[in-house]
Amino acid sequence: MPMSRSRRAPPTQSADEPPLDRATLHRFVAVWLQAADDAAAMARRLGQTPSGPVDGTALRRRALRLRSELFMGAEARGWGLAHPQGQLRPVWAVIAGQRVDFYVYERAQRRRVPLTAKELRQPSNVALDRRWRQVTEPSGRLAVKATAAFGNARLWVDRPDQYLDLILSEILDGLQSLAQAAAAKQVERDDWHRRYEANERRRERRARRAQAEADRWEAVRDLAADWGEAERLRRFLAALEAHPRTEPDGERVREGLQWARRKAEELDPLSDANAASVRGLLQRTRRRRGRTKD
Repeated sequence: MPMSRSRRAPPTQSADEPPLDRATLHRFVAVWLQAADDAAAMARRLGQTPSGPVDGTALRRRALRLRSELFMGAEARGWGLAHPQGQLRPVWAVIAGQRVDFYVYERAQRRRVPLTAKELRQPSNVALDRRWRQVTEPSGRLAVKATAAFGNARLWVDRPDQYLDLILSEILDGLQSLAQAAAAKQVERDDWHRRYEANERRRERRARRAQAEADRWEAVRDLAADWGEAERLRRFLAALEAHPRTEPDGERVREGLQWARRKAEELDPLSDANAASVRGLLQRTRRRRGRTKD
């Protein structure tokens, strides 16, 4: 559907917006209108007062027509339109894999109004010598706000000399720029994550090597302690055997000394039975130290 660029009455005035032709609207907007009609019919059947029609004012009709034209313009550029599963709204554009949300709404405006006589007598206003207050009210102007990932956002607002309807191409270009900025930021973020994960893997490898080194060094110290204990036990057993008062004079005593010497031999890491495992531990340490560090 071609986009109309004919100038209408300024948006701040009560423009005579024609009725909506649902056959020419985008399917999403037509479905919204039908859903509103169905809800109103259900309310009447239940004896309730339905809310006002979503296209009951000129500004509402213009907002719906603007949404329709933006949807059709997005699809004309090959973009996708998506919405939550099982829900009619919100609808967002999918541009080069990036989600871009955009909303059409009436812009509010703030205005200073003088305080009433009653408000002027309030203690807080008297103490602060406050004579005005700010009020927020509808402006009669439409705005389009678009947001994308990583906080990217754009805003377009009706101006007295220019309708949003007249800059649809500019708005669509802005949506595309948001998607491109989000995609570039995503590439940057992904690259940062890859570098971070690579650094984490290197850090974890260094930590594992440091822990393994500490464990091996602790094992060497334990072996040294066992070797010293074994030597001390052997000297003790030799002294015990040579002492006049404990000189073995029987088979059971000699068996006891032989048993104690075997236990000391088992404890000694330099004994024939244990030397191979000790050499293996030291060889692993040398190989680890010889590797190139990250």
